[in-house]
Amino acid sequence: MPNEPCIALYMPAFAMGDARMVSAMAPLLRNGGFRPFVVVEKDEGVHRESFAKDTLIVTTSAASGALRGPWRLIHDFLCLRHILFEHKPSWLLTSHTAGGAAMGILAAKSCRAGIRTAVFLPGPPRAGRGLGRLQRLLYRGLGLVLRRADYLFADAHYISGAWAPWVGGRKPVFFGRVPLPAPTSKATEEQDDKKGALTAVVIGRASPQKRLDVCLRAVKLVRVAGVPLQLRIVSAGADGNELAALIAKEELQSSVHFVGFTDEVETHLRAADVYLQSSDWEPLGMAILEALSLGKRVVSTDCVGPSEILRDGIGWLAPRGDVARIAQAILAALRAPAIDPRRQERAREYSVTTGMPALLSILRADS
Repeated sequence: MPNEPCIALYMPAFAMGDARMVSAMAPLLRNGGFRPFVVVEKDEGVHRESFAKDTLIVTTSAASGALRGPWRLIHDFLCLRHILFEHKPSWLLTSHTAGGAAMGILAAKSCRAGIRTAVFLPGPPRAGRGLGRLQRLLYRGLGLVLRRADYLFADAHYISGAWAPWVGGRKPVFFGRVPLPAPTSKATEEQDDKKGALTAVVIGRASPQKRLDVCLRAVKLVRVAGVPLQLRIVSAGADGNELAALIAKEELQSSVHFVGFTDEVETHLRAADVYLQSSDWEPLGMAILEALSLGKRVVSTDCVGPSEILRDGIGWLAPRGDVARIAQAILAALRAPAIDPRRQERAREYSVTTGMPALLSILRADS
């Protein structure tokens, strides 16, 4: 058995972005002298080939999906606690949801095995949307647990201040942790531009939050304006009945193309003339950063994560749900240079390779 300290990466939910993020962190942790393993609630959709062969992936249970409410929480807590007892990590790193992070902290502390805990705080209560009494009580309770973590980290600057009232005034440390593809050269981009019609790409799970319907309607307006824009949707389950009906209604059958869950996100981003994000809210915007790292033009709705990333004119922001303004932003973006080094520089600020050295120094100091 290796002598390197073991570190558990607990991801309560494991969407496409989580898989890319953790698969990038694992080898960097290994090169930094740690032995990482990944703990997920379930591994549906997890592409194991994304990980090094010696990165162990453990599930809390395949049967937990049959349980509901508090029984499922109790079940997953006990399973996680058992996994931590079995593998005895020095550290537990957790993120994605406040509830999942709280569960990870409680499981680690209850082991009484000296497991240190670090939390990458998720997006805070949605800015601009009032919280009811029950929600405020929930966040107070979560805050009481989260403040017990040995370290609190944030992968966006606004998250630090937004969570402070809920975690006893503690200020999380900012670390970038987004895996970024290699930059695109201008020569390569010019070659790509000659290959045909313009392409807009959107990446994200199929959920009401992502507002893919807004993307479709905005692309329709761009096409009405005389720009032959194609839309590529990279999203598991996005080709459902509602979207299919909207595509037919807007007569976009030949202009919209669906790609399911894939490990080839970079390939689709490199093909993009503009990247679109039409979400009602985004804690950060991982795909936005990946697109910027390639120098790509980015249009997004004006919500907390994207508005931080695209500040200072790095990208184009439009009001949430405003199809006409989003279409105008797309047209403006397409008139701008295809590649801009300032976009790549902004992406590096949030990169896992930028943030990992400082993170490793903290983990080593307390291991």
